[in-house]
Amino acid sequence: MGAKVSKTSGIAAADSIAGLNLSENAKHAAELLLAQFPSDIRFTSGRRSAAKQASAMATNVAAKRKWIQLTYKDTPQRTALQKWIDDHPEAIRADQITAGLVKVMNSWKEADLRNFSRHMSGDAFDVAPVPGPKGEQIKQAISVLPKLQWHTFNEGGLEIWHAQFEA
Repeated sequence: MGAKVSKTSGIAAADSIAGLNLSENAKHAAELLLAQFPSDIRFTSGRRSAAKQASAMATNVAAKRKWIQLTYKDTPQRTALQKWIDDHPEAIRADQITAGLVKVMNSWKEADLRNFSRHMSGDAFDVAPVPGPKGEQIKQAISVLPKLQWHTFNEGGLEIWHAQFEA
């Protein structure tokens, strides 16, 4: 009802926030960001299952084999995923990599999943990069969102705008 429609996606942005299935802190931050930049923000990712997380990573790994190692903090989970990639040089397509990463993640407990990626608990979202001065304004706004735990605009050498929040 009266939702603002994003110029870039054609989807009601308010509906896209609901579809992200975010935790309260992340949802509140997304709403603040959207209110400040209603026609410029396009959310590309929110809460992810293990399969969705694996799929999101696999595309980047297919292009850059050390992407997980370059992107995620040093944890046993990162080590396990990177080991699987290193041990399977024959897995070059995203679907092959996804299957292997899911197999690794399916052995983890809930706390392990959250420790690896805040997307898996709904405590993170990604935003499509915006060029130029407007993009710089959005980056600044992201950096001061309430309950922000960490953010980046570059993951493993790729332009990905990511914000994660306290649980």
